[in-house]
Amino acid sequence: MPGVLRRFTMSLAAAACLLLCAVGNAPAAQHGPGMIGIRLGQSVTEVESLVLMSTAMPVWSQEYLSRVDIAPAPGFRGGYVSYGNCAVPGRILRMKLNYEDSGQEMYGKLLAALKERFGSKPEFRGDAFGSLKVWKWSVPGVKGGNVSLILENYTGDDDNYTQGTAIRLSVPKWIDEERACAAATDTSARPSAAARERAAKQGFDWYLPVK
Repeated sequence: MPGVLRRFTMSLAAAACLLLCAVGNAPAAQHGPGMIGIRLGQSVTEVESLVLMSTAMPVWSQEYLSRVDIAPAPGFRGGYVSYGNCAVPGRILRMKLNYEDSGQEMYGKLLAALKERFGSKPEFRGDAFGSLKVWKWSVPGVKGGNVSLILENYTGDDDNYTQGTAIRLSVPKWIDEERACAAATDTSARPSAAARERAAKQGFDWYLPVK
């Protein structure tokens, strides 16, 4: 009987050791900063109630990513999240939110609060005319790379930019992983040999509009 008890005790100890080792070797949490209940690194399936899945579609020229609009959220007039389709399908890599209040007072308060929370010396990337003001932080703390945080304010008349104030969060390294995965596995977007030959026959005219 003592031998049976000894073997049982040893079995329990071994099982406990395996459990502790498994917990110790578990991957670190991948979630990064976020807003309105959505965090970078989450799976889009975890936040289906906060986005409009009926709007999901691949990003043009970046088909390794998909984009989905956010559901109506107080204080914001729209936005979207982007998630991966290849390396880690469904992983949220990027988000952009447009503030409902597009005034300069609100923009100033946001800039001051972000400087206090993430650092007082962000990189300025705006234009020389003052119509586009862009401030960028690189925030550490996400496994796999830093988070890019951008506050943007636009008051010009170029339709390529969104009027008002917006905030963007992304993990560039995760986006690079999706791009590399797609490049290694997807050949459908590469021109065929016949198409390349036709372009070569046209010479430099291939790059110019026809009359």
